[in-house]
Amino acid sequence: EGGTMIRRNRLLVLLVSWLLLPVGGCSWLLVKGPPEGPDNLESVECTESLTAPVLDGMLGALGVIAGVYVAISSEMDAHPLLVGATIAVPSAGLAGWSAYTGFRRVEDCREVKRALQLETGGRTAPHE
Repeated sequence: EGGTMIRRNRLLVLLVSWLLLPVGGCSWLLVKGPPEGPDNLESVECTESLTAPVLDGMLGALGVIAGVYVAISSEMDAHPLLVGATIAVPSAGLAGWSAYTGFRRVEDCREVKRALQLETGGRTAPHE
C-alpha cells in the first residue's frame, strides 16, 4: 500500500510539473523591453514590474524540487534519475531562461526610463 501511494505521488508530481512547464515562459511572452531606436524618445512604454520574472524563477525552482523528489523517491521503478531529470532540466531551462530574459528586459526598461527622466528634467510627454 505504501509503494502504491508513493507511485501515485510521483505520477501526480510528474503530471503537474509537465502541465506547468508552459507557464514557465511568461516573462518571455509578457515582459516588454524598451524599444530599440533613437535615444531622443519622448516617452517609453515597457514593463517595469518584476512579477513575471519572479514567478518564472519560482516555477523553475519548483520544477527542480519536483525532479529531485521523483529521483530520490525510495519506491521508484526503472530509472529514477532519468525521470527526475526529465522534470528538472526542462523546468529549470525554460523557466530560468524566461526569468533571465524578463529581469534583463525590466532592467533595460527602468534604465531607459531613468535616462529619459533625467533628460526631460522629470517632465513627461502629454498623452494624446
